[in-house]
Amino acid sequence: MMSTTHISLAQRDGRSLVGAHTFRHLPKWRMRIWRYPDGGEEGQVVHQVVRAGARRVGARGRSGPRRKSEFSLRRARKAVKRKVRAFMMRWMVTFTFPGEGVHEYDKAFGLMARFIHRYRGVLGLNCYLVVAEEHPKGHGWHFHMLIPFRPDVGWINRCRVLWTEFLRRRGMPPSGGARYTRIDVKEFDGPASAARYAAKYVTKTLVDRPGRWSYRCSKGCVARPAVVAFFFADRESAVLELLRALSRPARFVWRSWVDAEHWDGPDVAVAVA
Repeated sequence: MMSTTHISLAQRDGRSLVGAHTFRHLPKWRMRIWRYPDGGEEGQVVHQVVRAGARRVGARGRSGPRRKSEFSLRRARKAVKRKVRAFMMRWMVTFTFPGEGVHEYDKAFGLMARFIHRYRGVLGLNCYLVVAEEHPKGHGWHFHMLIPFRPDVGWINRCRVLWTEFLRRRGMPPSGGARYTRIDVKEFDGPASAARYAAKYVTKTLVDRPGRWSYRCSKGCVARPAVVAFFFADRESAVLELLRALSRPARFVWRSWVDAEHWDGPDVAVAVA
């Protein structure tokens, strides 16, 4: 005997929730949209099975190391762009290492993390994002810190002195007879330009280093999106509603039934606007 089905939609904290009352296995298509503070949008359509007694249960497919690495790369690149644009970071401070530089990624990233942890209060780093770049001429790693305020001359001098003394105490004095270790400051035309620049180096960092931290940001630097979710009976309706609900023309970055030949997980589509 076929069980009856009843689905009710309720609004809570800007999110549509589905309550399942009396049904067994009912295939459904879930459409979700994330609206970010910087104006960007992301939409997702995924096929899931709602089970009795559960509010929402989504199936997850298996994926190999390569697919996980590609997903991490896109996710990190997107996260950096969202954060930089949302917090209006258009100024960039570049920290370099003296002499031959530091060629070990973990060591260089650890030094930068300890410097920020120790001096963020002195430098007023309440909101920042740091990405790493490997010097193309073989001088090791250096770091780009994006900040939302214009650094004045006093701030730049203070930062230069602290960075120099921090490295000197760890056996890395300024090279070439210089008094201070070099730092550079650059201003972009706007947060969008800075976001593209930072995301470029996130991609280069993660390509050959899966599982490593690709960037570092302050604790409060989180672009929290508003989420809207609905359920549909078939894939075509969910995809059409997704394209209609996005406020700008969207493009699909992934469709399992088009882009994956041997996909063994649930059918899923992701679009960005």
